[in-house]
Amino acid sequence: MFAHWCEAFAAHHLEEVRRFSEAWQGEASLLLRQGDPAAAGLYGDHERLHTVHPALLADRVARQHQQLSAGGENRGRHHGLDRHGQGYQRRDPAPP
Repeated sequence: MFAHWCEAFAAHHLEEVRRFSEAWQGEASLLLRQGDPAAAGLYGDHERLHTVHPALLADRVARQHQQLSAGGENRGRHHGLDRHGQGYQRRDPAPP
């Protein structure tokens, strides 16, 4: 669906991926943008796919966030669900 939107509506087209620390993440991101199912294989190869029943998703995300925050691994980046149950990721602004 996302690939269709990129074709049907004005969209920026990335030629160089910079925001990922590992090369496979950039490749997977571009594949997702194109709607290529091979992206799921890359995430699976790197153990980045997890399953959970939809009714348990919010609790799972909250627990993982709490664990990462307690360990200092989640500073500046927040993942979770908005009030509609949709996933989000945001970065806090850099401190002054």
